[in-house]
Amino acid sequence: MWVFYTRNPETFSIAKFWGSLKPWLTTTDHKYVGIMYFLFGLFFFLVGGLLALLFRVQLALPENDFLTYDEYNSFFTLHGTTMIFLAAMPMIAG
Repeated sequence: MWVFYTRNPETFSIAKFWGSLKPWLTTTDHKYVGIMYFLFGLFFFLVGGLLALLFRVQLALPENDFLTYDEYNSFFTLHGTTMIFLAAMPMIAG
């Protein structure tokens, strides 16, 4: 059975939205907390991947000036920190 929902502004209410979001944000259930850890880790994995793409663009061509030296070093450090502490650790713990 297929159910199609229309996106009607009259059917949206902030009370319904908060009613479905509040249990996830205020839970102490270990299963929900583990899922949230995994989802946040996945989000930061994508952020770290985007940083990696940006500094790989810099390395694609010799004498490329897409990033300055300081920006490249900052992106590289931020990529490593993000991937270890904000992506890998929560995904391992979750």
